[in-house]
Amino acid sequence: MNKAELIESIVASTKMTKADATAAVNVALATIKKSVKKGEDVTLIALDASTGKEVWAKSIAKDDAKGYSTGWGHGPRSTPTYSDGKLYALGPKG
Repeated sequence: MNKAELIESIVASTKMTKADATAAVNVALATIKKSVKKGEDVTLIALDASTGKEVWAKSIAKDDAKGYSTGWGHGPRSTPTYSDGKLYALGPKG
């Protein structure tokens, strides 16, 4: 699922407008990018689509001392995928 599909899914399953769903996804992505910093836990965060409030958070990895010094910028390297009742995600090292 890409960003556009996520936004459409939110619109279809809530009473949010496309503009509101886009804003919510943008805020969620910005929050995720801010939380994944050098030396911190890499954490999956689930947000309530209607309120934007955190529902749960789970640390999946530790960022090493090098941080994201690959030259690709800071932030996630993959998009979590939900399938058959399970959430799959990769940390900074796969």
